[in-house]
Amino acid sequence: MLKKGQYEEGQRLRRLIELLFKIQAHPGIKSKRLSEELEVSERQIYRDLNHLELAGVPFDRSQGYRFMQESYLKPFRFGWGELLSIYLASTALTSTKNFFLAQNMRMVLEKIEMQLDEETQKKLEQVRDRILMDVSEFEEIDIKEGVFNIINRSIISQRGLNLKYHTMGMEKLTKREIDPYALIYRAGAWYLIAYCHLRKELRTFRVNRIRDVTLTERHFDIPKEFSIKGKFDRVLRVRGGEETEVKVRFDSEVVRFIKEVKWLPQQTIKANPNGSIILSGIVSGTEEFKYWVLSWGQFAEVLSPLTLRQDVKQTTLQMAKKYK
Repeated sequence: MLKKGQYEEGQRLRRLIELLFKIQAHPGIKSKRLSEELEVSERQIYRDLNHLELAGVPFDRSQGYRFMQESYLKPFRFGWGELLSIYLASTALTSTKNFFLAQNMRMVLEKIEMQLDEETQKKLEQVRDRILMDVSEFEEIDIKEGVFNIINRSIISQRGLNLKYHTMGMEKLTKREIDPYALIYRAGAWYLIAYCHLRKELRTFRVNRIRDVTLTERHFDIPKEFSIKGKFDRVLRVRGGEETEVKVRFDSEVVRFIKEVKWLPQQTIKANPNGSIILSGIVSGTEEFKYWVLSWGQFAEVLSPLTLRQDVKQTTLQMAKKYK
């Protein structure tokens, strides 16, 4: 563990480096703006600048602060397409509170922007006003603060977790001891793939249903045969279960919409003479698939397996009773 003096020295060095980057990115920048962006007093900025000059970094102080040489630090070189791709990807990720590395991504963007010349910065600002990536519809609510950080530490260090989990269909929390293998973000929700010591098998946990999570000192090994793709690519969204071949007929009214999206990794579509189609594929567990079929209302009919067909039938009958 760092001692107090070592920590303070590290903070000072980090601030000096950021100070250099900001002056290069904004020639003529004023001490007031530097103090605001670095969150220190102007007096501290003056002291830092004096330290840098003593170290051999010459400044022109006539109009703000700028380096005496044309370029003191070698800047990053990004093509416009590369820069735009980084910006758009980071914008999409940081616009949702579900991205647990959002703060880190914002810091990366800030450091990149500090290396850009004024013309490129203005061009990037124009893009911000003309391109919007709105992923708010994928927002997941009620994820407890700090949960992602603990899960991330667990996966990296391969140490187990103790937690309480709200299982779907149950009104009470159950205590779980798990070994996290992987995190998945899909269809607007975060899922944790982990070995559950209570159930003695691999389970999928919705992160927003996790409560009171703590990191243990118990280490675990991930089985060599484990593959996140191999086990979970045959799921409409994410929910583990027995692999099942399914067939669903869709009426002509919705065929265009079904063909717009690849719903299953290994799906096939067969066209019928009357304009309808039959969608076939393999899913891991039919529970979630059932609700997806129901979302298409009277335009979808499960053909197989028979157990799923009967399940959908019973569900629709129960729904019909509510509208009598």
